[in-house]
Amino acid sequence: MASPLLVAQALHKAYRMGSDRLQVLRGCSLRLEAGEFVAVMGKSGSGKSTLLHLLGALDVPDSGQVAFDGETIVQAEPKRGTTGASLLRVLAWATWIIVLPGILLSSLLFLVLPLVLGSFVLAGALFLICVISGVQMFITNLNERERVQMRRRQVGFVFQFYHLLPELNVLENVLITRQVGCSLLEWLSRRTEARREAIDVLTRVGLAQRLKHRPSELSGGEQQRVAIARALIHKPRILFADEPTGNLDAEAGAKLMALFAELHREGQTIVMVTHDPGIAQHADRTLLLHDGALRAE
Repeated sequence: MASPLLVAQALHKAYRMGSDRLQVLRGCSLRLEAGEFVAVMGKSGSGKSTLLHLLGALDVPDSGQVAFDGETIVQAEPKRGTTGASLLRVLAWATWIIVLPGILLSSLLFLVLPLVLGSFVLAGALFLICVISGVQMFITNLNERERVQMRRRQVGFVFQFYHLLPELNVLENVLITRQVGCSLLEWLSRRTEARREAIDVLTRVGLAQRLKHRPSELSGGEQQRVAIARALIHKPRILFADEPTGNLDAEAGAKLMALFAELHREGQTIVMVTHDPGIAQHADRTLLLHDGALRAE
């Protein structure tokens, strides 16, 4: 049997709201096969968007992990309040406050040899602390870089609010996805091909005649189709859609879901969150998010 494309295990996520702690997800698990169309339903505020952000590597859980194509790409990071991190901060502050002035005084006043030697020892401790801190920072940044690369190459996002840049036209709003992460020389060598691909995908979603229009000149349904084209331009293996019909009228919503059905028939894997049962019925299966956990419909 082929391994699943995406597996989420025991995802927990809470947010701090003032002095209160709001627990949103309480052990969500999900197995997604390549080519599936899965809908996640739940009432407003149930954590649907939070779940989607974790699955798509936009955020990290408090505990649990997400594996994509057999490789863990999202997992809980060590909290800043852990004993080790706190001790490291105390040592770093103590070094700066006590050791550095001692080193300077030893150098300037030529104090006795034991004090000078002690200063070198403390300077070594300072160096070691800086190395440890640098390694921790590097590991954290490396994890984030890996998530960025995963999002850039493997997934596409469609949101309820289209998030188009108003100063750019339709074609430019789609092309900007290809520009992100490219150096100037890389973009100059790829822009012709990227422009052709952008026009192809915009034609696919029915906007071939609107390439030069700005978002303010488009209907809601057209703006959402631009957002879909932007998500599809890099041929993502998973398309995440967060209430994609939430701002559309019934006719525009029906056209959008017809486009999703067509993409799905061609093999596109889709995870969509919605509160509308009529929209959810287009999916292969529907999961309910209730009390922070996922259940089959």
